[in-house]
Amino acid sequence: MTDDAGLVRPQAVSGRLTPDYVLAVDGGGSKTNVILFAADGTSLAKSRGGPCNLYRDAEAGLHAVLHAWEGCCKRAGLDPLASAASTALSAALAGTSARSGREHFLRGTHQFRRCCLSSDAYAALIGAFRGGPGALLSVGTGTVACRIDACFRFERRGGWGFPAGDRGGG
Repeated sequence: MTDDAGLVRPQAVSGRLTPDYVLAVDGGGSKTNVILFAADGTSLAKSRGGPCNLYRDAEAGLHAVLHAWEGCCKRAGLDPLASAASTALSAALAGTSARSGREHFLRGTHQFRRCCLSSDAYAALIGAFRGGPGALLSVGTGTVACRIDACFRFERRGGWGFPAGDRGGG
């Protein structure tokens, strides 16, 4: 299920509710940064991958995230295959407006215990205002303006990436 922010909500998971690890992903048009956390919030490892834009190239975006995941596991001394089943993946990525890209990403991350996918703009807005009302203009590889109003309605302008017409991006 998606909402206006491009957020994909995880389906119910049977068994233990708390994962052992959380992989936090910030994937944009020029790079992908990831941090692996233990369940208690301790940072275990950081890694970086290539561009991750599900609209432009969903396969390359998926590869960037999985490559960075493997880098984190190596630094933390974990087996990526064995650890994925006890890891929640929280990915804030560019290009989540592309339904086919979202679906490809979610199929490619089935090995993780849970997967939450949102747009990078939505995640930046939530982080900047701690989930409360606010407005954000983000200028990077692309440009996007978004806001959450006092009734918690989300609106976005732009955010299509520089090839699709973001003025000032790239």
